Amino acid sequence: MEQGNLPGQPAGANPAEAVVVEQPKANDDINPDGHVGTEELEKTDRVLVQQLGEYSEQGNKCCCCCNNYEGENEFEITDRFGHQIFHAKEESGFCGRQCCNSLRGFEMFLSDRQGKDCIKISRPTRFDNCLICPCLLQSMVVESPIGVVVGKVEQKLTLFSPEYEVLDADDTPVFNIEGPSTCKCCSCGCCCGGSRNIVFKIISKTNNEQVGSISKSWNGVLKDVLPKADRFSVDFPPDIDIGMKASLLAATFLIDYLHFEADPGDENQDDNDYGNN
Repeated sequence: MEQGNLPGQPAGANPAEAVVVEQPKANDDINPDGHVGTEELEKTDRVLVQQLGEYSEQGNKCCCCCNNYEGENEFEITDRFGHQIFHAKEESGFCGRQCCNSLRGFEMFLSDRQGKDCIKISRPTRFDNCLICPCLLQSMVVESPIGVVVGKVEQKLTLFSPEYEVLDADDTPVFNIEGPSTCKCCSCGCCCGGSRNIVFKIISKTNNEQVGSISKSWNGVLKDVLPKADRFSVDFPPDIDIGMKASLLAATFLIDYLHFEADPGDENQDDNDYGNN
Protein backbone atom coordinates (compact mmCIF):
# COMPACT_ATOMS: atom_id res chain seq x y z
CA MET A 1 0.00 0.00 0.00
CA GLU A 2 1.41 3.33 -1.03
CA GLN A 3 1.92 5.73 1.85
CA GLY A 4 -0.20 8.85 1.51
CA ASN A 5 1.17 12.35 1.58
CA LEU A 6 0.66 14.67 4.51
CA PRO A 7 -1.85 17.48 4.10
CA GLY A 8 -0.38 20.33 2.14
CA GLN A 9 2.37 18.19 0.55
CA PRO A 10 2.59 17.74 -3.19
CA ALA A 11 1.96 14.29 -4.59
CA GLY A 12 4.99 12.04 -4.59
CA ALA A 13 6.82 13.98 -1.87
CA ASN A 14 8.72 12.01 0.73
CA PRO A 15 7.51 12.97 4.25
CA ALA A 16 10.93 12.10 5.70
CA GLU A 17 12.57 14.77 3.57
CA ALA A 18 10.25 17.43 4.99
CA VAL A 19 11.44 16.92 8.56
CA VAL A 20 13.50 19.86 9.82
CA VAL A 21 16.66 18.39 11.33
CA GLU A 22 18.70 21.58 11.94
CA GLN A 23 17.20 24.48 13.87
CA PRO A 24 17.54 27.95 12.33
CA LYS A 25 20.43 30.00 13.68
CA ALA A 26 20.05 33.40 15.25
CA ASN A 27 20.91 36.39 13.13
CA ASP A 28 24.37 37.36 14.37
CA ASP A 29 24.22 40.64 12.46
CA ILE A 30 21.83 42.07 15.06
CA ASN A 31 24.41 41.93 17.86
CA PRO A 32 27.66 40.53 16.39
CA ASP A 33 29.68 41.01 19.59
CA GLY A 34 27.12 39.49 21.93
CA HIS A 35 27.16 42.53 24.21
CA VAL A 36 23.86 43.31 25.90
CA GLY A 37 24.97 46.82 26.82
CA THR A 38 25.90 47.73 23.27
CA GLU A 39 22.51 46.57 22.02
CA GLU A 40 20.67 48.56 24.68
CA LEU A 41 22.72 51.71 24.03
CA GLU A 42 21.88 51.45 20.37
CA LYS A 43 18.15 51.44 21.11
CA THR A 44 17.96 54.31 23.61
CA ASP A 45 17.81 58.01 22.79
CA ARG A 46 18.78 59.23 26.25
CA VAL A 47 21.08 58.04 29.03
CA LEU A 48 21.81 59.20 32.56
CA VAL A 49 25.40 59.18 33.85
CA GLN A 50 25.72 59.08 37.63
CA GLN A 51 29.01 59.07 39.51
CA LEU A 52 28.83 56.44 42.22
CA GLY A 53 29.07 58.20 45.56
CA GLU A 54 30.64 55.33 47.43
CA TYR A 55 33.55 55.40 45.00
CA SER A 56 33.87 59.14 44.75
CA GLU A 57 36.79 61.12 46.09
CA GLN A 58 34.87 61.98 49.26
CA GLY A 59 34.42 58.34 50.15
CA ASN A 60 38.02 57.46 49.38
CA LYS A 61 39.32 60.00 51.88
CA CYS A 62 38.10 57.79 54.70
CA CYS A 63 40.31 54.97 53.46
CA CYS A 64 43.57 56.85 53.38
CA CYS A 65 45.66 58.73 55.90
CA CYS A 66 46.17 61.47 53.31
CA ASN A 67 43.21 63.84 53.26
CA ASN A 68 43.95 64.83 49.65
CA TYR A 69 43.71 61.33 48.24
CA GLU A 70 42.23 61.21 44.73
CA GLY A 71 40.56 57.90 43.87
CA GLU A 72 39.52 56.22 40.65
CA ASN A 73 36.07 57.31 39.54
CA GLU A 74 33.22 54.93 38.80
CA PHE A 75 29.95 55.70 37.06
CA GLU A 76 26.63 54.05 36.34
CA ILE A 77 24.99 54.60 32.94
CA THR A 78 21.25 53.99 32.77
CA ASP A 79 18.44 54.67 30.34
CA ARG A 80 15.75 57.26 31.05
CA PHE A 81 13.83 54.72 33.16
CA GLY A 82 16.78 53.92 35.44
CA HIS A 83 17.56 50.59 33.77
CA GLN A 84 21.33 50.01 34.01
CA ILE A 85 23.17 49.76 30.70
CA PHE A 86 26.83 50.09 31.71
CA HIS A 87 29.12 50.32 34.68
CA ALA A 88 32.14 52.52 33.94
CA LYS A 89 35.42 52.12 35.83
CA GLU A 90 38.46 54.36 35.57
CA GLU A 91 41.88 52.69 35.55
CA SER A 92 44.74 55.09 36.26
CA GLY A 93 48.02 55.31 38.12
CA PHE A 94 48.21 56.48 41.72
CA CYS A 95 50.84 59.16 41.03
CA GLY A 96 48.92 60.49 38.04
CA ARG A 97 45.75 60.93 40.10
CA GLN A 98 47.50 62.71 42.95
CA CYS A 99 49.79 64.94 40.86
CA CYS A 100 47.71 65.65 37.75
CA ASN A 101 44.22 65.47 39.29
CA SER A 102 41.63 66.33 36.59
CA LEU A 103 44.28 66.30 33.82
CA ARG A 104 45.34 62.73 34.52
CA GLY A 105 45.46 60.14 31.82
CA PHE A 106 43.43 56.97 32.21
CA GLU A 107 41.64 54.11 30.52
CA MET A 108 37.96 53.66 31.22
CA PHE A 109 36.08 50.44 30.53
CA LEU A 110 32.30 50.30 30.18
CA SER A 111 30.94 46.85 31.03
CA ASP A 112 27.38 45.61 30.69
CA ARG A 113 25.28 43.69 33.22
CA GLN A 114 26.91 40.45 32.14
CA GLY A 115 30.33 41.83 33.05
CA LYS A 116 31.52 42.08 29.45
CA ASP A 117 33.66 45.08 28.51
CA CYS A 118 31.84 46.76 25.62
CA ILE A 119 33.55 50.15 25.27
CA LYS A 120 37.06 51.37 26.04
CA ILE A 121 37.91 55.07 26.41
CA SER A 122 41.58 56.11 26.41
CA ARG A 123 42.75 59.51 27.57
CA PRO A 124 46.45 60.46 27.45
CA THR A 125 47.95 62.78 30.04
CA ARG A 126 48.16 66.29 28.59
CA PHE A 127 48.87 69.48 30.48
CA ASP A 128 46.99 72.55 29.28
CA ASN A 129 48.98 75.47 30.64
CA CYS A 130 47.75 78.33 28.46
CA LEU A 131 51.13 80.10 28.54
CA ILE A 132 53.58 77.21 28.23
CA CYS A 133 51.70 74.51 26.32
CA PRO A 134 48.56 76.00 24.76
CA CYS A 135 48.45 73.37 22.01
CA LEU A 136 48.34 70.31 24.28
CA LEU A 137 44.57 70.09 24.32
CA GLN A 138 42.68 67.20 25.86
CA SER A 139 41.55 64.25 23.78
CA MET A 140 39.96 60.82 24.03
CA VAL A 141 39.94 57.75 21.78
CA VAL A 142 36.89 55.47 21.82
CA GLU A 143 36.84 51.77 20.95
CA SER A 144 33.72 49.64 20.52
CA PRO A 145 34.19 46.72 20.46
CA ILE A 146 37.54 46.94 22.22
CA GLY A 147 40.29 47.06 19.63
CA VAL A 148 38.21 48.89 17.03
CA VAL A 149 38.41 52.69 17.06
CA VAL A 150 34.96 54.18 16.40
CA GLY A 151 35.47 57.82 17.34
CA LYS A 152 37.52 60.54 19.01
CA VAL A 153 36.84 63.59 21.15
CA GLU A 154 39.12 66.63 20.82
CA GLN A 155 39.12 69.77 22.94
CA LYS A 156 39.13 72.99 20.90
CA LEU A 157 41.16 76.09 21.74
CA THR A 158 38.68 78.79 22.82
CA LEU A 159 38.77 81.87 25.05
CA PHE A 160 35.48 81.98 26.96
CA SER A 161 33.17 79.05 26.23
CA PRO A 162 34.46 75.46 26.23
CA GLU A 163 34.10 73.59 22.94
CA TYR A 164 34.79 70.03 21.88
CA GLU A 165 34.78 68.26 18.54
CA VAL A 166 33.57 64.70 18.02
CA LEU A 167 35.11 62.80 15.10
CA ASP A 168 34.26 59.45 13.56
CA ALA A 169 36.63 56.54 12.90
CA ASP A 170 37.93 58.28 9.75
CA ASP A 171 38.75 61.48 11.70
CA THR A 172 35.86 63.28 10.02
CA PRO A 173 34.25 65.92 12.31
CA VAL A 174 30.62 65.00 13.03
CA PHE A 175 29.57 67.16 16.00
CA ASN A 176 30.63 70.22 17.92
CA ILE A 177 29.87 70.38 21.64
CA GLU A 178 29.47 73.94 22.90
CA GLY A 179 29.35 74.82 26.59
CA PRO A 180 28.07 77.95 28.32
CA SER A 181 30.25 80.93 29.11
CA THR A 182 32.60 80.48 32.04
CA CYS A 183 32.00 83.98 33.35
CA LYS A 184 31.18 84.31 37.06
CA CYS A 185 29.10 87.46 36.98
CA CYS A 186 26.66 86.19 39.58
CA SER A 187 26.50 83.44 42.13
CA CYS A 188 22.91 82.34 41.60
CA GLY A 189 21.51 80.76 38.47
CA CYS A 190 18.18 82.44 39.08
CA CYS A 191 19.74 85.89 38.58
CA CYS A 192 20.36 85.13 34.91
CA GLY A 193 16.86 83.79 34.40
CA GLY A 194 18.27 80.39 33.52
CA SER A 195 17.87 76.97 35.06
CA ARG A 196 20.25 75.51 37.57
CA ASN A 197 21.28 72.86 35.03
CA ILE A 198 24.40 73.41 32.95
CA VAL A 199 23.86 72.53 29.29
CA PHE A 200 26.42 71.66 26.63
CA LYS A 201 24.82 71.79 23.19
CA ILE A 202 25.53 69.11 20.59
CA ILE A 203 25.75 70.88 17.23
CA SER A 204 25.66 69.04 13.90
CA LYS A 205 28.53 69.78 11.55
CA THR A 206 26.19 69.22 8.62
CA ASN A 207 23.67 72.00 9.24
CA ASN A 208 25.14 73.81 12.26
CA GLU A 209 21.96 73.18 14.28
CA GLN A 210 21.54 71.78 17.78
CA VAL A 211 20.63 68.09 17.61
CA GLY A 212 21.20 67.00 21.20
CA SER A 213 22.63 68.00 24.55
CA ILE A 214 24.79 67.00 27.51
CA SER A 215 23.35 68.44 30.73
CA LYS A 216 24.77 68.46 34.23
CA SER A 217 22.02 68.37 36.82
CA TRP A 218 22.19 70.74 39.75
CA ASN A 219 23.15 68.71 42.81
CA GLY A 220 22.55 71.27 45.52
CA VAL A 221 19.87 69.14 47.16
CA LEU A 222 22.21 66.14 47.37
CA LYS A 223 25.37 67.97 48.36
CA ASP A 224 25.24 66.95 52.00
CA VAL A 225 24.98 63.29 50.98
CA LEU A 226 27.06 63.08 47.79
CA PRO A 227 29.15 66.25 47.63
CA LYS A 228 31.30 65.01 44.75
CA ALA A 229 28.86 62.74 42.88
CA ASP A 230 27.99 64.34 39.54
CA ARG A 231 24.95 63.49 37.43
CA PHE A 232 24.61 64.07 33.70
CA SER A 233 21.94 63.38 31.11
CA VAL A 234 22.83 62.85 27.46
CA ASP A 235 20.19 63.38 24.79
CA PHE A 236 21.55 61.74 21.65
CA PRO A 237 21.01 63.13 18.17
CA PRO A 238 18.56 61.00 16.16
CA ASP A 239 19.74 58.24 13.82
CA ILE A 240 23.37 57.99 14.94
CA ASP A 241 25.31 54.74 15.19
CA ILE A 242 26.73 53.09 18.27
CA GLY A 243 30.17 54.57 17.63
CA MET A 244 28.91 58.14 17.86
CA LYS A 245 26.86 57.35 20.97
CA ALA A 246 29.94 55.89 22.63
CA SER A 247 31.93 58.97 21.59
CA LEU A 248 29.34 61.33 23.08
CA LEU A 249 29.51 59.32 26.30
CA ALA A 250 33.28 59.81 26.26
CA ALA A 251 32.76 63.55 25.76
CA THR A 252 30.52 63.55 28.84
CA PHE A 253 33.30 62.04 30.94
CA LEU A 254 35.84 64.53 29.57
CA ILE A 255 33.52 67.44 30.41
CA ASP A 256 33.07 66.07 33.92
CA TYR A 257 36.80 65.72 34.55
CA LEU A 258 37.76 69.11 33.11
CA HIS A 259 34.97 71.29 34.49
CA PHE A 260 33.44 69.56 37.50
CA GLU A 261 36.22 67.47 38.99
CA ALA A 262 36.93 69.51 42.12
CA ASP A 263 40.37 69.67 43.62
CA PRO A 264 40.65 67.16 46.47
CA GLY A 265 39.65 68.79 49.71
CA ASP A 266 37.69 71.57 48.03
CA GLU A 267 34.36 71.09 49.75
CA ASN A 268 33.01 74.52 48.82
CA GLN A 269 32.89 74.03 45.08
CA ASP A 270 29.49 74.87 43.63
CA ASP A 271 28.12 74.29 40.17
CA ASN A 272 27.48 78.00 39.94
CA ASP A 273 31.24 78.63 40.10
CA TYR A 274 31.32 77.33 36.57
CA GLY A 275 28.30 79.13 35.18
CA ASN A 276 24.69 78.42 34.37
CA ASN A 277 22.82 78.36 31.14
